[in-house]
Amino acid sequence: MSIEFLKIFGSGADAASMSPPDTERPSSLPTLTWESIVARDSTPDVAAADAAPTPEVPQPAATPQTSTAPLVPPSPVAAAPVAASPASLSLHLGDISPTAPPPPPPPPVSPAAPAGARAESEPLEAFRVSFRSLTIDENATVNDAGVDTGLDRSVEAQPEPESVEEIGLPTIREATPVQPYISDEVPVLAPASGASDTTIVAAIDSGATPMVPGSQPGPITLPPATQPDQSAARAAAAAAMSPLAVETPQRKPAKRKRARTGLRLVMMLIVLGAIVAAGIVFGRPYLFPDDWAANAEPYANAVEQVTGAAFAEPLIVTAEPTAEYETRMTAQITGDWSTQLPMWRSLGLATGDVTDASLAALLAGWQPAQYSTTDGQIYHDDALTGSPLEAELTLAMATAWLDQDFGWAVGQPDRTLDAAAMVSAEVLAQSTAILQASEYATELATPATGPLAYLPAVISYEALAPAMYAPLLPAVAADGPNPLADPDAPALAGWVDDALEPASPATLAAGDVAVGSPMTMDRSFWYLVFAGFLDSPTAYAASESIVESSLTVAERAGTTCAYATFSGGDMIQTPTLRSAMEAWVATVPASMAGAFSVGADGGLQMVSCDPGAQAPPQTRLGAATELIGWRSAELATISGVLAAGGGDAEVSAALDRLAASDVGEGLARTAVDQSPAAAAAAAKAAVEPIVTPPPPPVAEPAG
Repeated sequence: MSIEFLKIFGSGADAASMSPPDTERPSSLPTLTWESIVARDSTPDVAAADAAPTPEVPQPAATPQTSTAPLVPPSPVAAAPVAASPASLSLHLGDISPTAPPPPPPPPVSPAAPAGARAESEPLEAFRVSFRSLTIDENATVNDAGVDTGLDRSVEAQPEPESVEEIGLPTIREATPVQPYISDEVPVLAPASGASDTTIVAAIDSGATPMVPGSQPGPITLPPATQPDQSAARAAAAAAMSPLAVETPQRKPAKRKRARTGLRLVMMLIVLGAIVAAGIVFGRPYLFPDDWAANAEPYANAVEQVTGAAFAEPLIVTAEPTAEYETRMTAQITGDWSTQLPMWRSLGLATGDVTDASLAALLAGWQPAQYSTTDGQIYHDDALTGSPLEAELTLAMATAWLDQDFGWAVGQPDRTLDAAAMVSAEVLAQSTAILQASEYATELATPATGPLAYLPAVISYEALAPAMYAPLLPAVAADGPNPLADPDAPALAGWVDDALEPASPATLAAGDVAVGSPMTMDRSFWYLVFAGFLDSPTAYAASESIVESSLTVAERAGTTCAYATFSGGDMIQTPTLRSAMEAWVATVPASMAGAFSVGADGGLQMVSCDPGAQAPPQTRLGAATELIGWRSAELATISGVLAAGGGDAEVSAALDRLAASDVGEGLARTAVDQSPAAAAAAAKAAVEPIVTPPPPPVAEPAG
């Protein structure tokens, strides 16, 4: 039978410790001092009460721990009282039938008991037993010793049959055996005050009775069992674990991994660097040739000698058949024109069905050689030979050098009409100066300007304006800033400085759907719009009166319509602008569905739609040439004042005199087939009285 003792509290002496049982089975059951055990709910008789006080046995707070260590049998010694410290003991009892009669009190043990008898100990001050599987019979009685005999004690091991019969215990059912408890010290338990002198030190396991120690060191106090020992449970769980389960080895430190990764990265960088170096050494002649080709080197050397600076990278010169080259040249001049054609037709800027072939035919021979802003190389018509070819290639090479040095081609397609025209004119002027200072200086052939008047007005202006403006720009001083250093700076011309602000959003008619965001166009664009159906002075006055503008493209049942919203500058400009808009709407053909309105905020709005590719042309030709005449007068005035040593104040005064004159209107009426050189000479001559201010009036002497 396996018994666990817990710490016992009472009014007697300190609790002693009891030794665990020996694995050897005895022939008799160990006795227990029942006087020290009192049931909580039992009532002792008067005799037992007088014999000894009845300690109260509180219920255990937690399930006691069952130890699984084997017992160590003590050696028999003489009985001697040993002071014991309070100890935590546990008692396991088997199942005892509640109907069995209570066992009689055990006989006292004489002092002359043989070895193995129980040693006498000091009286207990506190004695308390916690039973596992404890049941109490409410009808039980108290024996003479004051012990409740109605307890149902659970006994786990079976004693010897003769021992059970001798003491009159009922038959004990076999319970699951519990591993014995092993301890380094054998605790000694002293009986309570007033009880027998017999000292019970026992722990019964499987019916074995432990030996009572004779002489031993002082008992130790076992630590309280606050946590059940789960080592056996863990061992059982480990045994029941799947055979496929293995213990995962500890990973290597992350630091070593990072070091290995870093080393691998360094090796990869070294290999990559070697590959790049090999590519530069062995592949550079093919990717970045150090030597210029024979058809490009002479012209590059000529440019470097004039500028005193080398090219950032060599260029390739390619000769193409005439048809192929003209297609390339046309694409660079016109840009992405096809997406804008419906909008141009709705504003009178284009008529009919425009095609790439028709544009190339009108621009044929305009630029025999060209620097491509698309791939940075030079192309020319293979029909061009001799000194004209050398001069054109030198001009194109100088244009490429300016782009490598200043990057003027960046953002060129996104600039407005005037800004793009002035940048291209500045590039052409400086490239021409380099050509004239080189060994290939030759008078360039003058292409015909007449065919460009039949182009859509916007394309005609983009192609013709740079060539017309270039001869009018002042030369760049050797020690002065280059205008191409900041191509987007509004300082290339007087009218570029005065940029337009966005106008109010357009008010669309019912059913119209806006396509894209509103666009802010410049005054030259609006001049071309007005000049398509109005005379040149009216169109110029209206465009110069605009302070805010907005162009919105909309779709109306599959037809492209354009909404133009404006705001004038002052009380004079607004009526001038409104009058021109009303006249324009009244002049356009009915197929364009023109309309004029005034917004709630006072904004002026006109709308017109695309008449279609089959509509007959009704716009005036030469609007781009007229605009160039007006702008040439301004450029010639500005250049003349600056060349004479004037400043900003003198330029502003000269432009005021130009506006009050008819010089601009006269230059706008110039023949459309005039060459750039002839047009520039005429403009300079026309503005000479304006550039040179009249002498101040001479004061008449008094009297």
